Amino acid sequence: MTDSPFGFAFFSTLHSHSNIAAHTAPCNLRVRCHLPLRLPTHDSPGESGGPPGSPEDFGGPDGSPGESGRLSGGQAACGMELAGREVHWRQNELLLFDDSYEHSVWNWTSSPRVMLLLDLWHPGLSAPERGEIEAMFKKAHAARATA
Repeated sequence: MTDSPFGFAFFSTLHSHSNIAAHTAPCNLRVRCHLPLRLPTHDSPGESGGPPGSPEDFGGPDGSPGESGRLSGGQAACGMELAGREVHWRQNELLLFDDSYEHSVWNWTSSPRVMLLLDLWHPGLSAPERGEIEAMFKKAHAARATA
């Protein structure tokens, strides 16, 4: 995806007690790959500062996710919602998804979550289609450079 403005590779850190609101990619030319490099463990309890609500909204008596790593409502203490479904990462396992679907992430633990994010061509695109998309962006870049 080197000739497309939609191809990226970067590290993403989601700090403790934080979230990224629901969002979508601008188009479905790609699939996004998450490779977890560091996931909070179930024994890294969150303190106050989790999702909106009182400490009673959490699993443990101190407002932590509790032993299971899940909040009392059943939501994982660190996870992603993708197209209305909760998705979980596994250490050192790739997670591929079409990020044109609405998704959000959260980390209510006391440890950061670190990922390597990579974009790949959507498998539904044929080689000729990918070539046409690359040619279109090359032409747009050339026109912008001469303007």
